[in-house]
Amino acid sequence: MQDMALIQSFTSEAEIMLCLDHYGRPQSRFGSQCEPFFSLVKLSVHLCDRICDDARARSQIEGIVTLAKTMGQIPIAQNSTHDAAIQLALAELGCEYFQGPYKSL
Repeated sequence: MQDMALIQSFTSEAEIMLCLDHYGRPQSRFGSQCEPFFSLVKLSVHLCDRICDDARARSQIEGIVTLAKTMGQIPIAQNSTHDAAIQLALAELGCEYFQGPYKSL
């Protein structure tokens, strides 16, 4: 992984999208989002599930989504509960894509 420009060129030509996963977890690094080869930014379930109850979490999500969109990245919110209020709150901040566990009926 010495030549990042070569890797970026290859992934772009091959239509490969790389995802920065678990954004918002305590171990994640803000600087990673600035790397030009990430097409997607996945917000951690740890952060997303608190959006309705924690003003600081909501503010952090809003900043991450805004930054991702400014950088041409697609934000994806992990949601463990499929709670309609959580998904609505995330959508209001501009997060249009969700990922969660599959629940069969």
